Amino acid sequence: GLPLSATVSITALIPALTALVLAGAECLPAVAVTAVSLGILEQGVTWHSGNAPTRLYVVYAVVVFAGLLIKRTRNAARDDGTSSWLIADDPRRLPEVLSRLTLVRTVRVAAVAIGVGVVVFLGVWLGPADQQKAATVACFVLITLSIVVLTGWAGQVSLGQMSFAAVGAVAGAVAVATWHWDLVAALGFAGVCGAAAAALVGLPSLRLRGFYLAVATLALALATSGYLLNRSVFPWIPNGRINRPTVLGAFRLTSEGSMYAVCAVVAILGMLATHGIRNSHTGRVLRAVRGNEAAAQAYGVSLLRAKLTAFAVSGFLAGLAGCLLTMISQQYSEDPYTAPQSIGVFTAAVVGGVGSLTGAVIGAVFAMGGTWFLPGAWQLLPSAIGVLGVLLVLPGGLAEIVFRLRDAAASALASRKGIAIPSLRGQRFDDADDETAGLDPEATSSMEHAS
Repeated sequence: GLPLSATVSITALIPALTALVLAGAECLPAVAVTAVSLGILEQGVTWHSGNAPTRLYVVYAVVVFAGLLIKRTRNAARDDGTSSWLIADDPRRLPEVLSRLTLVRTVRVAAVAIGVGVVVFLGVWLGPADQQKAATVACFVLITLSIVVLTGWAGQVSLGQMSFAAVGAVAGAVAVATWHWDLVAALGFAGVCGAAAAALVGLPSLRLRGFYLAVATLALALATSGYLLNRSVFPWIPNGRINRPTVLGAFRLTSEGSMYAVCAVVAILGMLATHGIRNSHTGRVLRAVRGNEAAAQAYGVSLLRAKLTAFAVSGFLAGLAGCLLTMISQQYSEDPYTAPQSIGVFTAAVVGGVGSLTGAVIGAVFAMGGTWFLPGAWQLLPSAIGVLGVLLVLPGGLAEIVFRLRDAAASALASRKGIAIPSLRGQRFDDADDETAGLDPEATSSMEHAS
């Protein structure tokens, strides 16, 4: 007679993690007292809310964020022994002497051309149903890219990324269904709303890292889908079918193929923009903050500005994805933005390789695309069993295979050309390897220049 489905669900995990956050995850008696107090609070909220039990999710989110604010004022960030998500290292760049070779440049151009060709081929070859699935995978590429920016670069663990996408989905639905905006304007509005929501969430968490931030964002994801953006609670959220708008006032999205084309273009533009940020001063600063906050501050870096920038860029990408997901299904639903979905998309990014853009694409295709397009028993590969297998063999994610092959080919090319370079094998990452400061050498150079 036990309600096992409710007992082992994500809603049972939130109060336990909330108790750990409030008690500092160190003193067992404090954790026990806090857990009992939360149980009493839960029963009281459930008793008084009557037919709106989802209000409990908001209460937990408020309690978690209040606890974070209290810890911030008491400078309790030191309770967390880790400064960031340190496993998210960047792949080592090829030496400049190799990058200038004609063969290397040709291979890079060919790889980009092949990737674009595959995207175009899928749009022509797939049927309408599969085109819709492929468009959804493109949206999840944007979400995994947002996790790369926030977790892979800035080291801020977010288990509520789908809540930022939900904000973009609602903003896009309102812009299209209520205000009758063009899709380009709706995408911009959704991205800005997602960025604002992410920055707002990041404010109380600026001096808290790792476990505390992960619990806070997980609680936010549960509150968002269960109450804050639930149509049964807030009737102003568009309900029913949403007609797809025009693009730039000229192109109509009348088919699944046209919708896939839009999603693919936006995903490619998102990758190009993220690649540009990664190679800019901003990207180097974010990776420096992840490696060593104290050393980054010594070079004049503002942690407040850097972390809020990471949250805002991440939320913007997630907001774009949420708006596109609404246009694909032509309706807003809370189902794609639940807390388990947030954990799933974070897992996909880690499996692909959360430190690189290549890993973001591989993770989205592996976790989301594999579930839909792999036949029969092969669908076990992107399941929990496959995820555990990949991370046991390749802690850096599936992208590690790509970069190992690249490094092996680069070493062979350097040997053939007689170019003396340090061995690339066994030196997979360069971030967080600077023993003197814990900074990415590129970020160190950039900070020295800024100083």
